[in-house]
Amino acid sequence: MKWTHHRISKSTWLFLLNMILVMTAAVLVLVNIRSRNELEESKRGFYSENASYLVNEENDWNAIEDILEKDDWNNGILYKKDLQMAEDIRGVFYKGNFKKLPLISGRYFSGEEVRSDDRKAMIGRRFEKDVYEEGDRRYIDIMGEKFEVIGVLGSAQLTRMDSMKWIPLKAAAELTGAEGSYVVDGNSEKEIRNNTKLLWEAATVRIYSIFRLSRLFIFSCSNLIPSSVFTHAALSI
Repeated sequence: MKWTHHRISKSTWLFLLNMILVMTAAVLVLVNIRSRNELEESKRGFYSENASYLVNEENDWNAIEDILEKDDWNNGILYKKDLQMAEDIRGVFYKGNFKKLPLISGRYFSGEEVRSDDRKAMIGRRFEKDVYEEGDRRYIDIMGEKFEVIGVLGSAQLTRMDSMKWIPLKAAAELTGAEGSYVVDGNSEKEIRNNTKLLWEAATVRIYSIFRLSRLFIFSCSNLIPSSVFTHAALSI
């Protein structure tokens, strides 16, 4: 057997080196963009710039649940915020495809869990020190009740996400009532608008108000009905 030796030319080495440098630079740019985007999201509380604020003054969970169970309410997430002023505890309901916050460990609520009042929680890594074990499960106390920890929220850098606690929306309503502040979010403004409109047109006699996180957002008067859950109010903040 005859062996041959092929030398790689200097120009080939230079080309390969340049390719490595270009690829490294591209990766660093993408990481920087991702970090800046995450920082901006953190400033908004990890709500998108198109998210809608709602204030519910009626303690009627069944009316909200009926809307969320409709097939038309899809590809979005509904938060009940400010469950406890001292901590960022949120009741959450989600359905379909939308951008989820990253997990360090564990898993998200299943479709069945997120519709239920199960005492399960996803927590920021800041609260891992408060977790205790019973058997092969991990728990944390939230608002005086024991919740099983199924996931830990977080990313490579420290953000507001580390100080969050998520529980199913129905469990949140049981602990604090259905009235309070809500946020509708999702992948696109169109989907957020559709899901918000479904809540807007729900038939109950109490008052909701619609707000925007960034830009003015008002439904046309033709979309309103007298028995609407929502008053025709919109503010940009």
